[in-house]
Amino acid sequence: MKKIIFTILILLSIFLISGCKEFIDENNKNTIPITTPEPANTITKQGITLEFSFSECNGEYGPYDKIELGIQDINWLDSTTLEVKSKVNINCGEQIQEGDFEINDDLITLKYKVPDCFQTDSCLRCTCGSDLIYEFSNLEQEEYEFELERIY
Repeated sequence: MKKIIFTILILLSIFLISGCKEFIDENNKNTIPITTPEPANTITKQGITLEFSFSECNGEYGPYDKIELGIQDINWLDSTTLEVKSKVNINCGEQIQEGDFEINDDLITLKYKVPDCFQTDSCLRCTCGSDLIYEFSNLEQEEYEFELERIY
């Protein structure tokens, strides 16, 4: 009887440890490693080139806090090159596919495509953070306003 209880405890421990990746660890959610995102796509519109990159969401780290979400850094690298960094949370079963943009007067809408996990039946029981980087070339240096939009 003791062997059976001991075996059950061992199996239960293994199950709980292996399932931890699907839950958010509230104590360690700010330990998302800083990684250099790989370019995902490059597009050109109206003579302006966007190179979009992002960090993968692998489900091992928790989401960003609400205060960390959205557009975080806007930096002119030179007179025609603008880099905008932002942070988003997505379901661990979702994958960012590509970036896009729209410019209307002085408003730049930064878009990122992530199919809804409920539509693709890929949802997991966790959320994780991803870094998005939008680098524009051949953009006239002006004071722009920005908004971030998820497209499905």
